[in-house]
Amino acid sequence: MRHTLTRIALACATVATAALMLPATDACAQKTGNPCYFTFANGIYVQSGAVITGGQATCMPKPDTFHIDLRIEYYDGGNWVTTGTAGDSTRPDPFLNIGARDLECKTMSSYRGHAILWVSYQGTFPPIDKYTDILNTGSC
Repeated sequence: MRHTLTRIALACATVATAALMLPATDACAQKTGNPCYFTFANGIYVQSGAVITGGQATCMPKPDTFHIDLRIEYYDGGNWVTTGTAGDSTRPDPFLNIGARDLECKTMSSYRGHAILWVSYQGTFPPIDKYTDILNTGSC
């Protein structure tokens, strides 16, 4: 009986530890059933006169096909205009890090980061769009 209780306690501890090691899933991934999601690392920011954004795509399991466009967009005359971009079709296994920059920061402008993921697992999921908060620049 004592050995049985010890085995049960050890099994419960193992399950609890494994649950803590799993990454948190994105709310969008949970809603669509898509096993991929994107997390911005530091939002969008200005450094040395450049506007920068980046983050990590996570897919579990590895997708059949994958593509991400990471964009820096600024607001101009009522429209969001892409000014910096990076793309990658490497299938995350389970992670893919990506960054984009615009070397010509415009003073007194509004910027945002925009990630778009296209994924398929024996069928195609709708694209995932994710945005950073808006960055309003004073001086660059």
